[in-house]
Amino acid sequence: MINEERVEAVARAIASLGYDGIVQFDRHEPEYLAFSQILERGEPPETVHAIAVAAGVVDYALPKGGAHAFWRRLSELHSVRVSEAGPIGLDEGALREFMLQFAQSRACARRRSQKVRRLERLFAGGVVGKILGDLDGYVEDPLALQADIARALNNRPTQKTVVFAVKAFDLAHLVTRGEYLQLPREFPIPVDCRVVEITRRAQGSWRASPATRRSCGRG
Repeated sequence: MINEERVEAVARAIASLGYDGIVQFDRHEPEYLAFSQILERGEPPETVHAIAVAAGVVDYALPKGGAHAFWRRLSELHSVRVSEAGPIGLDEGALREFMLQFAQSRACARRRSQKVRRLERLFAGGVVGKILGDLDGYVEDPLALQADIARALNNRPTQKTVVFAVKAFDLAHLVTRGEYLQLPREFPIPVDCRVVEITRRAQGSWRASPATRRSCGRG
């Protein structure tokens, strides 16, 4: 049952932060750091967005250390890739190879075979190719991205990993272009570490689910 007073308290807390405050929260997200590092290593914005979505669809059943360990490992592998062969650039085949390598890392050890299948479907479904070839198409219509991810994975558009992949795309956009996507008000909010932290501050007695607390490194 929804606690309306709690919802109102959280809404007031978020509103009180203002735009700059919310940006500051996002800059502390592990995804934000990973995307910033990938961009700094010479990847074009299209590739940063594509990596965001591809990693986003396998960001579940996380390793010890939660989201921080997951995204840190992605950035580490990208650093190795760049040092050995240079940036991935707009090469979809090279990006697919990199993401499948990531799927074989310890960050994706849990449910690995399922995650490999999801990545294969995402690439086969044309989502990554469209990001690399027509990034602005999805920037202007993020609901189309949500629908295409869901279709490629044979998931509901409201499924958490689909929604989170779009949110990861949004953070990649913040990193590469300095602004958020224009997401509609009704777009679902994934319960990520930022939402947990804001809610915790608004309602000191509130506790996220055990799985969410683990993914945020809160035990």
